[in-house]
Amino acid sequence: MPNLEKLGNKFKIYAIVNKTPYKAKAIADQYHAHYATCNIDDILSDENIDLVMVTTRHNLHGEYVLKALNAGKNVFVEKPLCIKRRRT
Repeated sequence: MPNLEKLGNKFKIYAIVNKTPYKAKAIADQYHAHYATCNIDDILSDENIDLVMVTTRHNLHGEYVLKALNAGKNVFVEKPLCIKRRRT
């Protein structure tokens, strides 16, 4: 987050998602985001957001990346992308 803040001329931290409400709000306040939420769908349906950074626990990376891509968002994901193969 501090590095993103330093790149403020290229990126704007617009919203924060965290499973814990008070942590989401504290981070959003610290980095002057417009809002905090505990629901990834809030971010994915927000037309003001065009890039989603997936920085969750490894077991959620694949699910959130697919959701964000299906919502038409650009995605940056930490490694590993997935920890198990999804069978369709």
